[in-house]
Amino acid sequence: SMYLKQRFGVGYNLTIEKSTQLPNLEIERFLKRHIQNCVKVSEVSSEIQFQLPNESAPQFPSMFETMDRSLD
Repeated sequence: SMYLKQRFGVGYNLTIEKSTQLPNLEIERFLKRHIQNCVKVSEVSSEIQFQLPNESAPQFPSMFETMDRSLD
């Protein structure tokens, strides 16, 4: 499945549940600092979804660690 994902996939989908339904530009800025070529796919209600390219996978651990420390 990883071979097929890398060969034909467009990347990873990251969905974040927000605490409010208001738009949140800070989340997008945070992700862009860690993964410059991420793309916001949608922001509906209290959910925001991004597409992260396959080649950004090595950056995930540090991004998620930083995200965990700054959830507020």
